[in-house]
Amino acid sequence: MRILRVFALAAVMFLSSFGIATANSFVYCSIPAGQGSFWCRNEMYVGDNVSNFTHVLQDLVSAPDAYHIYFTMTSWYPTVRGGNPVYQTYWIMDNLNSQMIFQDSSYWGRPLFNYSSINIGTGVTAGYYPQPYGSPTSVLTIKNMPDSQCAAQWWDCHEYDQGQQYSIP
Repeated sequence: MRILRVFALAAVMFLSSFGIATANSFVYCSIPAGQGSFWCRNEMYVGDNVSNFTHVLQDLVSAPDAYHIYFTMTSWYPTVRGGNPVYQTYWIMDNLNSQMIFQDSSYWGRPLFNYSSINIGTGVTAGYYPQPYGSPTSVLTIKNMPDSQCAAQWWDCHEYDQGQQYSIP
């Protein structure tokens, strides 16, 4: 996880040097082992020069034992009040084993205002170990405008990463 954080910081610094800003909304979810499924919820509010929206990311997860977290599905709930923000990609990372175990880019470039909800079955299991590097994460990236508009207004182009990190108490 430390490597991911260092990489994320380096990426933010690199992109900022070109005027491309990034913002993140991360939450931490603790899932009790062997006690059924739980929703992990992250609500992100965005208001910048070109867009104004709220986005809820929910993952349905369970911990069948103390060393695994099962991802059943992800649900997204956008509310757009201004601009034309678009989806990019969603992924689940098994940080214990350093593997991306799920990725969905099927909504890439699609405007958030076209949807009231999206549900995607994930059906993958991540390893877990009670150390900072052993916690799986899920991340959804949203851009505040389409790529074609970003090319013309690169100084106003922003990516927003909405993510969740999981642990078992």
